[in-house]
Amino acid sequence: MNDRRRLPLFMLVDCSASMSGAPLEALNEAIDRLAADAAQDALARESVHIGVIAFGGTDARLITNGLQPVDQFTTPTLVPGGDQRPLGAALHVLDEAINEYVVPTCAGQHLGDWRPLAFILLGGMPTDDWQESRDRLLARRDRRLVHMVVIGFGRDVDDETLAAIGTPAMAIADVSASPFRHLFAWVSSELSSVMDESLPPSDWPSAQSVPSALSSQRTGPLPTGMVEVLQATLNHVAELVAEDIDLNDEDLSVLVLAVGLEAQKSEATAELRRWVDLLSRARQTTTPAARAIAKRALMVRGVAEGPARLAVDVAAAAVTPPLSAIPTTVSMGELALGTGGTAELTVCGGPGTVVCPSSDLSVEPTTFGHGETVLRIQAAPATTERLLWETITLESTTERLLIEVTARWTAAVSEATLVVSPTEPGGHRTISSALTAATPGDTIQVRPGHYQEALILDTPITLVGDGPREDIIIESSSAPCITMQTDSAIVEGLTLRRSSPSLSGVAGGPCIDTPEGRITVNRCDVTSGSASSIWIHGLHAYAMVNECQIHDARINGIYANANGQGVIDGCEIFGNTEAGIVIENGSNPVVRSCRIHDNKVGVRISEHGRGTIVDCDIFASTTVAGVTIQSGGDPVVRGSRIHNNQGAGTYVFDNGRGTIDNCDIYANANAGVIVRSGGNPIVRGCRIHDGKEGGVYVREKGRGTIEGGEIFANATSGIAVTADGDPTVRGCRIRGHRVAISVGEQAHGVFEDITFEANDESFQIHPGGDPIVRSRSYYVLKEEIE
Repeated sequence: MNDRRRLPLFMLVDCSASMSGAPLEALNEAIDRLAADAAQDALARESVHIGVIAFGGTDARLITNGLQPVDQFTTPTLVPGGDQRPLGAALHVLDEAINEYVVPTCAGQHLGDWRPLAFILLGGMPTDDWQESRDRLLARRDRRLVHMVVIGFGRDVDDETLAAIGTPAMAIADVSASPFRHLFAWVSSELSSVMDESLPPSDWPSAQSVPSALSSQRTGPLPTGMVEVLQATLNHVAELVAEDIDLNDEDLSVLVLAVGLEAQKSEATAELRRWVDLLSRARQTTTPAARAIAKRALMVRGVAEGPARLAVDVAAAAVTPPLSAIPTTVSMGELALGTGGTAELTVCGGPGTVVCPSSDLSVEPTTFGHGETVLRIQAAPATTERLLWETITLESTTERLLIEVTARWTAAVSEATLVVSPTEPGGHRTISSALTAATPGDTIQVRPGHYQEALILDTPITLVGDGPREDIIIESSSAPCITMQTDSAIVEGLTLRRSSPSLSGVAGGPCIDTPEGRITVNRCDVTSGSASSIWIHGLHAYAMVNECQIHDARINGIYANANGQGVIDGCEIFGNTEAGIVIENGSNPVVRSCRIHDNKVGVRISEHGRGTIVDCDIFASTTVAGVTIQSGGDPVVRGSRIHNNQGAGTYVFDNGRGTIDNCDIYANANAGVIVRSGGNPIVRGCRIHDGKEGGVYVREKGRGTIEGGEIFANATSGIAVTADGDPTVRGCRIRGHRVAISVGEQAHGVFEDITFEANDESFQIHPGGDPIVRSRSYYVLKEEIE
């Protein structure tokens, strides 16, 4: 009978040549401290037994005399060997040591030792075939490892390889005593959790041996040790919930058996059922508050914070796929007078609602879920010739998507093609002449030439260049090259130039003026030496600008205001004196897959402008920022790259809002994100890195939510909060800074679930700073946390 159950702790220590000097000295000191600290704890002193396996060169061997009691343990001399790191051989020695020195449990007769712990300390990548030995250890049916923790240190470790060897895995960039002190403090806490006396080892199969306290159905949390074993199923459960699989108790009991809790099957299955219910609720409700509550509820049940957060994120991920619709635009085509039109739209990515402001359209249903929902769109009949062009908005909790709906009611007409050439006989000499002769639906082909004209489009026509774009030039100094005064028109393959006004210093007008109707501009080269190149303004103005070059405007490349709408797709917008794109006064265009560079500001959203900027490359802005959001602007910027700007990446101020989602913000001369003066954006899932200054600055009553994502390798701090700044920062990974988070005098903020890695200092709170720190999880530290 084993009256004194031991907790075997094996340490596999890299003693290759690269560990000579300070690294081995630091390891010696840290192992000594672990043993000394454990010996001060009564339970650990009675239970913990340590064995050390050294490997280096061609050798791997147990260098302690079996397993030594922690209160009698003396760290053996660690001697560096050759250049090789034979981890596979060391794992083989561990397997043999478990067989020889760990006492097994004999069902119905006696309890054996606790399941062993193994810690692998690596100063570089293994040099032999370690996978087979690792797999053999993990496949043991008795005396299985409860943890095989891998710690890599120094500059030559690879995170993916560490994670493949064991779990958990972590890296320590700075080989000194300070990080090891934090590491082995965590090891000590692991020892106390493993030695929970209420849980028999997982290889104890006899139901008669289960303590009576566990034989009845529980409603409160399970014992700590049992929860830790059951926790191995949590991520699998979350994935099954995310796949909408209906899990019954029989299914859950299979997972229980997989982790060796057959003796506690009833209690463990009931606990898994509670976890499934909590994750299902998180999945059904997509708000951040619902996720936070689900995470906390799992923690109340005894799940560690990190796994709880991950499980909730995994379970809820399927609820919020990107909001999408097929088709992306709805055209009902040409309709006969007196008839209506119908179309269907398939939407997923909810839950969400449909906003349809037009009395000419109806949409059923008006809500949609996370899966596919088919919307039926109906257009009311028209008795006169007209163009219906409206926009419906799909809104989820985190996204919005604009869907254009068009229909045209016409009487029967014959379409013609008119040719314009300044030299060829038989056609029109000017475009204005062709426009006068055109009827609705006609196409005007423009041959190469330099046309000094200001065109007014007052008939639905197609104006298309017939030849190389650079050889077909329409230029005007007195008025816009093109002014829209009809329901719809298409302009394609032209070079459009609004030249400078005659009076020096006096701004003129745009190159393309769209105060009404729907204009489509395809593959044009557009510039204005007078004002903005394209102006979209008015409640009934809509521009589709595709694959154009928009450059060298005296003011802005594209100016959308007064509720102007449109789609700017695949364009290059550069060299404009002010902004590449301005969105303000209720305008709400979509900008996607554009290159916006070498402007004073890339994109500016202000005066309650909205807009959706997707998959754009915004760089080399010459002053304030790549993206500025101010004065109530509220855009969505998603999946874009904002980099190498001479100011900030994104600058939110003067009560600007907006959502910056899954963007890559890097190598900017100022901070990646600056928030001040009442700015309150949501920055979610972004990579903010390699800035010449800091990652995120929040100051002067700036607020905002920085959620998820990574902030790394910026020149100064990861996040700096000063002068009444008050952000909420949660779930971020911050690494590779002099200071990860700095909170200055009279600064505030809420910080929770932060992962720090390889920072000189993780939290710096100056006198007068008043942050709320709800939880912190430390991953890799270079120095102690204040």
